[in-house]
Amino acid sequence: MTQLAKDPRINRVPGMGLLCSELVHGIPPIFPHFVSNIPSIHSVLVFLSLKKLPVSKISEEVRLLFRHVDPREYRMFHCIVRYGYMDIIGTNEEFEHQLLERFKDFIRKEYLIADGGATEQTTDDRTGGIVPAPIQGVEEEIGFVERAADGGVVYLLGEAHVKAKKKFLHPNENNCLYFSEDQLQARGGTND
Repeated sequence: MTQLAKDPRINRVPGMGLLCSELVHGIPPIFPHFVSNIPSIHSVLVFLSLKKLPVSKISEEVRLLFRHVDPREYRMFHCIVRYGYMDIIGTNEEFEHQLLERFKDFIRKEYLIADGGATEQTTDDRTGGIVPAPIQGVEEEIGFVERAADGGVVYLLGEAHVKAKKKFLHPNENNCLYFSEDQLQARGGTND
């Protein structure tokens, strides 16, 4: 992943890319093929894994599990979306909203853990007391993620076989790119 991230030919484009895959750990094998054929990735990239669990319901607070994909400065993340067999999967807009809110929560918690739970403190001259100051890094990171989401959310499907219904693509809805491994190999990609 580090080699891919440091490749000077790869451009970062505005927006948030969600690469959907069944893989729970690591980088989906189709991702290097995708990048070698289209040398661009979104400014924020989330490897998304949808998992149905053998429980009836998963609370919304623990439905989305995030973690960083190293190197951190490239803003690549892995997210496992867990559903129970009775959970109702909402619309794309509902999912994107929930994803963005949980993503921002993850960033806040990550900064809290990295700082040992401490915040910077400043002295308020008016009261003479110590007032916790917000950590600027958190707000910058959250602002970057929000701008990326405002730039558009693109779903990239990393599955072996996907079938679309007749009315799958509609104008002014989410973009969807799909490359099967066979198509990538036909274009000159290799299996790594």
